[in-house]
Amino acid sequence: NTTAQATLHRRSLHRSVELRIPYTEIAGLRLGLDEVYSGFALGGSSAAEKFPVPSLRLIVRRGDAVLLDRGGTRRLKSLAERISQTIGKPLEIDERLRS
Repeated sequence: NTTAQATLHRRSLHRSVELRIPYTEIAGLRLGLDEVYSGFALGGSSAAEKFPVPSLRLIVRRGDAVLLDRGGTRRLKSLAERISQTIGKPLEIDERLRS
């Protein structure tokens, strides 16, 4: 009996990470906003202010979330809809990203 599972890879020059998760452990997908820092700051400078960036996360049944990608809303929404349909799990879209 083979269980369908998602396999995610992250590779860099220094290491490779793989996550395998059965579809039965996936609760859904969430297209939302992450607050990220704009960059480097010194001594109270405003250069490192936070700003919202669209993000796509895989929601695991035990409540954890795995960041799949960040980027443009249109691209992430298209990706999220395809993944949701493929794995048969619901897609939650933050109200601020609906249009």
